[in-house]
Amino acid sequence: HEYLAAVDAEDDFAMIEELGDVLLQVFLHAQIGEDQGYFTLEDVLASISEKMIRRHPHVFGDVSVEDAEGVVANWEVIKAEEKGISDKPLLKEEYRASSALQTAYNYQKRAAMVGFDWPDVDGAWDKFAEEWQEFRNEVTKGTSASRLDEFGDVLFTLVNLARFYKLSPEEAMLHANEKFASRFGYVEAKVKESGKPFSDYTLEQLDAFWNEAKQLEKE
Repeated sequence: HEYLAAVDAEDDFAMIEELGDVLLQVFLHAQIGEDQGYFTLEDVLASISEKMIRRHPHVFGDVSVEDAEGVVANWEVIKAEEKGISDKPLLKEEYRASSALQTAYNYQKRAAMVGFDWPDVDGAWDKFAEEWQEFRNEVTKGTSASRLDEFGDVLFTLVNLARFYKLSPEEAMLHANEKFASRFGYVEAKVKESGKPFSDYTLEQLDAFWNEAKQLEKE
Protein backbone atom coordinates (compact mmCIF):
# COMPACT_ATOMS: atom_id res chain seq x y z
CA HIS A 1 0.00 0.00 0.00
CA GLU A 2 2.80 2.41 0.85
CA TYR A 3 4.47 1.70 -2.49
CA LEU A 4 1.19 2.27 -4.37
CA ALA A 5 0.78 5.56 -2.53
CA ALA A 6 4.26 6.58 -3.69
CA VAL A 7 3.38 5.63 -7.27
CA ASP A 8 0.19 7.69 -7.14
CA ALA A 9 2.19 10.63 -5.78
CA GLU A 10 4.75 10.16 -8.58
CA ASP A 11 7.41 10.33 -5.88
CA ASP A 12 10.47 8.51 -7.23
CA PHE A 13 12.40 8.74 -3.98
CA ALA A 14 9.48 7.32 -1.99
CA MET A 15 9.13 4.49 -4.52
CA ILE A 16 12.81 3.66 -4.07
CA GLU A 17 12.37 3.66 -0.30
CA GLU A 18 9.24 1.51 -0.31
CA LEU A 19 10.66 -1.01 -2.78
CA GLY A 20 13.71 -1.14 -0.55
CA ASP A 21 11.47 -2.04 2.38
CA VAL A 22 9.92 -4.85 0.35
CA LEU A 23 13.33 -6.11 -0.72
CA LEU A 24 14.52 -5.97 2.89
CA GLN A 25 11.71 -8.32 3.89
CA VAL A 26 12.78 -10.79 1.19
CA PHE A 27 16.40 -10.79 2.33
CA LEU A 28 15.45 -10.86 6.01
CA HIS A 29 13.17 -13.88 5.75
CA ALA A 30 15.58 -15.65 3.42
CA GLN A 31 18.33 -15.18 6.00
CA ILE A 32 16.07 -16.46 8.77
CA GLY A 33 15.29 -19.50 6.62
CA GLU A 34 18.98 -20.12 6.04
CA ASP A 35 19.86 -19.65 9.72
CA GLN A 36 17.26 -22.26 10.66
CA GLY A 37 18.41 -24.61 7.93
CA TYR A 38 15.21 -24.54 5.86
CA PHE A 39 16.25 -22.76 2.67
CA THR A 40 18.63 -20.12 1.28
CA LEU A 41 18.29 -16.96 -0.78
CA GLU A 42 19.60 -18.96 -3.74
CA ASP A 43 16.69 -21.37 -3.31
CA VAL A 44 14.24 -18.46 -3.40
CA LEU A 45 15.81 -17.01 -6.55
CA ALA A 46 15.92 -20.39 -8.27
CA SER A 47 12.27 -21.01 -7.41
CA ILE A 48 11.01 -17.74 -8.88
CA SER A 49 13.22 -18.16 -11.95
CA GLU A 50 11.84 -21.64 -12.63
CA LYS A 51 8.29 -20.45 -12.02
CA MET A 52 8.63 -17.53 -14.45
CA ILE A 53 9.90 -19.84 -17.18
CA ARG A 54 7.27 -22.48 -16.49
CA ARG A 55 4.35 -20.05 -16.41
CA HIS A 56 5.37 -18.04 -19.47
CA PRO A 57 5.78 -20.59 -22.27
CA HIS A 58 4.79 -17.89 -24.77
CA VAL A 59 8.04 -16.10 -23.86
CA PHE A 60 10.43 -18.93 -23.03
CA GLY A 61 8.80 -21.72 -25.07
CA ASP A 62 6.90 -22.27 -28.29
CA VAL A 63 3.34 -21.54 -27.12
CA SER A 64 1.48 -18.86 -29.10
CA VAL A 65 -1.17 -16.53 -27.65
CA GLU A 66 -3.13 -13.81 -29.43
CA ASP A 67 -3.46 -11.19 -26.71
CA ALA A 68 -3.01 -10.35 -23.03
CA GLU A 69 -6.18 -12.23 -22.08
CA GLY A 70 -4.76 -15.35 -23.70
CA VAL A 71 -1.61 -14.96 -21.62
CA VAL A 72 -3.64 -14.71 -18.41
CA ALA A 73 -5.86 -17.68 -19.31
CA ASN A 74 -2.83 -19.84 -20.11
CA TRP A 75 -1.11 -18.73 -16.92
CA GLU A 76 -4.14 -19.72 -14.83
CA VAL A 77 -4.26 -23.18 -16.41
CA ILE A 78 -0.57 -23.74 -15.72
CA LYS A 79 -0.91 -22.53 -12.13
CA ALA A 80 -3.87 -24.82 -11.54
CA GLU A 81 -1.93 -27.79 -12.90
CA GLU A 82 1.06 -26.96 -10.68
CA LYS A 83 -0.98 -26.80 -7.51
CA GLY A 84 -3.44 -29.51 -8.39
CA ILE A 85 -6.38 -27.28 -7.50
CA SER A 86 -8.69 -28.30 -10.33
CA ASP A 87 -10.92 -30.16 -7.85
CA LYS A 88 -10.78 -27.43 -5.19
CA PRO A 89 -13.13 -24.43 -4.88
CA LEU A 90 -12.22 -21.88 -7.55
CA LEU A 91 -12.25 -18.98 -5.11
CA LYS A 92 -10.17 -20.72 -2.45
CA GLU A 93 -6.92 -18.96 -3.28
CA GLU A 94 -8.41 -15.60 -4.21
CA TYR A 95 -9.03 -14.35 -0.67
CA ARG A 96 -6.82 -11.46 0.46
CA ALA A 97 -6.91 -10.76 4.19
CA SER A 98 -5.32 -7.35 3.64
CA SER A 99 -7.98 -6.06 1.27
CA ALA A 100 -11.70 -6.78 0.94
CA LEU A 101 -11.74 -4.75 -2.28
CA GLN A 102 -9.00 -6.86 -3.84
CA THR A 103 -10.73 -10.05 -2.69
CA ALA A 104 -13.97 -8.94 -4.36
CA TYR A 105 -12.04 -8.14 -7.55
CA ASN A 106 -10.30 -11.52 -7.50
CA TYR A 107 -13.53 -13.42 -6.87
CA GLN A 108 -15.31 -11.80 -9.79
CA LYS A 109 -12.34 -12.15 -12.10
CA ARG A 110 -12.03 -15.86 -11.34
CA ALA A 111 -15.79 -16.43 -11.73
CA ALA A 112 -15.69 -14.64 -15.09
CA MET A 113 -12.93 -16.96 -16.30
CA VAL A 114 -15.32 -19.93 -16.13
CA GLY A 115 -18.16 -18.05 -17.83
CA PHE A 116 -20.04 -16.68 -14.80
CA ASP A 117 -20.11 -13.13 -16.09
CA TRP A 118 -22.22 -10.57 -17.90
CA PRO A 119 -21.80 -10.64 -21.70
CA ASP A 120 -20.96 -6.92 -21.61
CA VAL A 121 -20.65 -4.04 -19.18
CA ASP A 122 -24.32 -3.07 -19.57
CA GLY A 123 -25.26 -6.03 -17.39
CA ALA A 124 -22.89 -4.84 -14.68
CA TRP A 125 -24.37 -1.33 -14.82
CA ASP A 126 -27.91 -2.72 -14.55
CA LYS A 127 -26.89 -4.82 -11.56
CA PHE A 128 -25.36 -1.80 -9.87
CA ALA A 129 -28.58 0.20 -10.40
CA GLU A 130 -30.58 -2.70 -8.94
CA GLU A 131 -28.37 -3.02 -5.86
CA TRP A 132 -28.30 0.75 -5.35
CA GLN A 133 -32.09 0.88 -5.30
CA GLU A 134 -32.25 -2.05 -2.88
CA PHE A 135 -29.83 -0.26 -0.57
CA ARG A 136 -31.91 2.92 -0.68
CA ASN A 137 -35.00 0.90 0.18
CA GLU A 138 -33.25 -0.63 3.19
CA VAL A 139 -32.08 2.80 4.35
CA THR A 140 -35.69 3.91 4.74
CA LYS A 141 -37.27 0.74 6.12
CA GLY A 142 -34.58 -1.83 6.86
CA THR A 143 -32.48 -2.85 9.84
CA SER A 144 -28.82 -2.13 10.48
CA ALA A 145 -27.98 -5.66 9.37
CA SER A 146 -29.97 -5.42 6.13
CA ARG A 147 -28.46 -2.02 5.33
CA LEU A 148 -24.98 -3.41 5.85
CA ASP A 149 -25.80 -6.36 3.61
CA GLU A 150 -27.18 -4.23 0.79
CA PHE A 151 -24.37 -1.68 1.02
CA GLY A 152 -21.92 -4.55 0.65
CA ASP A 153 -23.75 -5.59 -2.51
CA VAL A 154 -23.41 -2.03 -3.85
CA LEU A 155 -19.66 -2.06 -3.25
CA PHE A 156 -19.36 -5.52 -4.80
CA THR A 157 -21.09 -4.39 -7.99
CA LEU A 158 -18.89 -1.28 -8.15
CA VAL A 159 -15.83 -3.51 -7.97
CA ASN A 160 -17.24 -5.52 -10.86
CA LEU A 161 -17.61 -2.34 -12.90
CA ALA A 162 -13.97 -1.57 -12.13
CA ARG A 163 -13.06 -5.01 -13.45
CA PHE A 164 -14.90 -4.42 -16.71
CA TYR A 165 -13.04 -1.14 -17.20
CA LYS A 166 -9.71 -2.72 -16.17
CA LEU A 167 -9.33 -0.50 -13.11
CA SER A 168 -7.87 -1.54 -9.77
CA PRO A 169 -10.46 -0.78 -7.06
CA GLU A 170 -7.72 -0.86 -4.45
CA GLU A 171 -5.64 1.75 -6.29
CA ALA A 172 -8.76 3.83 -6.94
CA MET A 173 -9.62 3.85 -3.24
CA LEU A 174 -6.07 4.74 -2.25
CA HIS A 175 -6.12 7.62 -4.73
CA ALA A 176 -9.50 8.85 -3.46
CA ASN A 177 -8.26 8.76 0.14
CA GLU A 178 -5.13 10.70 -0.75
CA LYS A 179 -7.13 13.23 -2.75
CA PHE A 180 -9.53 13.80 0.14
CA ALA A 181 -6.67 14.15 2.62
CA SER A 182 -4.92 16.68 0.37
CA ARG A 183 -8.02 18.80 -0.19
CA PHE A 184 -9.09 18.68 3.44
CA GLY A 185 -5.56 19.62 4.42
CA TYR A 186 -5.97 22.77 2.32
CA VAL A 187 -9.29 23.55 4.03
CA GLU A 188 -7.70 23.02 7.43
CA ALA A 189 -4.76 25.28 6.53
CA LYS A 190 -7.11 28.08 5.42
CA VAL A 191 -9.07 27.82 8.66
CA LYS A 192 -5.90 27.92 10.76
CA GLU A 193 -4.64 30.85 8.72
CA SER A 194 -7.74 32.82 9.70
CA GLY A 195 -7.15 32.26 13.40
CA LYS A 196 -10.75 31.13 13.85
CA PRO A 197 -12.07 27.66 14.78
CA PHE A 198 -13.95 25.40 12.39
CA SER A 199 -17.15 26.08 14.30
CA ASP A 200 -17.12 29.71 13.11
CA TYR A 201 -17.43 28.59 9.48
CA THR A 202 -20.54 27.51 7.63
CA LEU A 203 -20.50 24.46 5.40
CA GLU A 204 -20.76 26.76 2.39
CA GLN A 205 -17.61 28.63 3.45
CA LEU A 206 -15.69 25.41 4.03
CA ASP A 207 -16.90 24.09 0.70
CA ALA A 208 -15.54 27.21 -0.97
CA PHE A 209 -12.08 26.36 0.41
CA TRP A 210 -12.58 22.81 -0.87
CA ASN A 211 -13.32 24.09 -4.35
CA GLU A 212 -10.21 26.27 -4.21
CA ALA A 213 -8.18 23.15 -3.46
CA LYS A 214 -9.75 21.37 -6.44
CA GLN A 215 -8.93 24.31 -8.69
CA LEU A 216 -5.31 24.39 -7.53
CA GLU A 217 -4.97 20.73 -8.54
CA LYS A 218 -5.79 21.69 -12.12
CA GLU A 219 -3.22 24.47 -12.33
